[in-house]
Amino acid sequence: MNSNLELLLEEHQSNKVIKRLIDILVPGGGTINDVLSSYLLKEKERRLKVFYEALANEEIKLTDEVIASDEFLNKYFITLKAVTETRRNEKIVYFAKLLNNSNSDSISHASNQYDDFVKVLDDLTYQELFVLKQISEHEIKHHIQNARKIMIGRRFYKILKTKVAMELGISEDEALSIFTRLERTGCVNHTKATPLMQDSNDAIVTTDFYLKLESLALQP
Repeated sequence: MNSNLELLLEEHQSNKVIKRLIDILVPGGGTINDVLSSYLLKEKERRLKVFYEALANEEIKLTDEVIASDEFLNKYFITLKAVTETRRNEKIVYFAKLLNNSNSDSISHASNQYDDFVKVLDDLTYQELFVLKQISEHEIKHHIQNARKIMIGRRFYKILKTKVAMELGISEDEALSIFTRLERTGCVNHTKATPLMQDSNDAIVTTDFYLKLESLALQP
């Protein structure tokens, strides 16, 4: 065991929890770097395995010509970076779908929109993905056209807020914070009324950016 950990153990001898946590890092006298490196390597391999298996299960749209391009290689490497930093298998599968569709005409290649999709998908939490799915399913169910989105969104807003709070085990105020965070990603437009208007004009609807991301990565 290295001297720094020995000092830490000595300092926390009276605290069984802290001592146990340090002991986990150095089984059999190994070093903390060895243990962390081994764990991170195994996790990276697991995540890559999930990624390539998910990609193999898709109808592959990537040709040799596409794969040989510098543009694709950039997309590939930023996607792999996100994959190796992602713990949830569900999201790793989304990255596989996104890469498979990386040459889609719906992506604005001139503005590096693919990079934006990777960044947003990487940032989206389980809770945020749940909310987006609820909104999208509602819009599809009612065949909502752009012109009707806000009107339908207002009627749906209270129902969504209550459902999100119940399903995720959080308060309605916390549900509202998720709506606010989602607006910052560019996935929704969230209209919040003034206090005098109460919540009669509140609305939340998906954006074109999200609909693209959904079609490229989030579809079953």
